[in-house]
Amino acid sequence: MLGGVADISYADFSETRGVTTTLGNTTSVTREIDLLATARVRAGLAFDSTLIYGTGGLAYANVKQSYTPAVVAGLTPVSSPDEDEFGYTVGGGAEFLATPNISVGAEYLYTNLGSDDSHAELVDASGVVRSTGRLDDDIDFHTVWAKISYRFR
Repeated sequence: MLGGVADISYADFSETRGVTTTLGNTTSVTREIDLLATARVRAGLAFDSTLIYGTGGLAYANVKQSYTPAVVAGLTPVSSPDEDEFGYTVGGGAEFLATPNISVGAEYLYTNLGSDDSHAELVDASGVVRSTGRLDDDIDFHTVWAKISYRFR
């Protein structure tokens, strides 16, 4: 079996990390993903009513960033803007044809959206950056899906 799949999913991923600024203060940066989309190739082998497959392709998410700034008198907090992140996803799964129109299955995906350089800055009234904190790491995660499909014939 060889085919393709494109999906858009509501997601509720969030991660909060503490970042120490250049002034020694600590701020927390939160990254959230509410929407995840993939476009993948799916290839596998069918045995009677069971399909086992591997899948891989492109992934997209809009990463929203917010933070709780360190409070320093006379300085205004500024953070990274939201970003569109593109990466890849790979995994595999199995489906069982329960009736001619209904199948049930499970799928595992590893998704990597690349490196993210979130930052929080404190700027003075003239716009000069007085303190910076950076979080530079990969945005990656694992998902497991249970699914039921209906085939229109």
